[in-house]
Amino acid sequence: MVNPGFDFGDFQNWRLNVPCGAYKTSAQSRPTGTAKVVSLCVQQRGMSQRQAAAVGNSFAALGSLEDDRFTGNRTYDITFCRTINMFAGESISGSAFLNHGEPLAQDFA
Repeated sequence: MVNPGFDFGDFQNWRLNVPCGAYKTSAQSRPTGTAKVVSLCVQQRGMSQRQAAAVGNSFAALGSLEDDRFTGNRTYDITFCRTINMFAGESISGSAFLNHGEPLAQDFA
């Protein structure tokens, strides 16, 4: 498998979808969020916790923009995926963390 942990620094071999929406202050549609490959996620708003890749050097970081800036449909799915072919008896594992901007324990569980 090529680039399973994003160590190429990009979404190569992954299908990425960041939908666009109608923005209140612009006639053009704009992305409803962000998708980047990073080596470290540093929380904002004065919090000191940091999150590094569980395995390898990089991980995918998806973010959404404030929905009050968009008109119409205000629910958007930002996704990335890939097809993995496996044989009977093989397994796969991964890790994830959520950061919704509040200093609560579940953000880095």
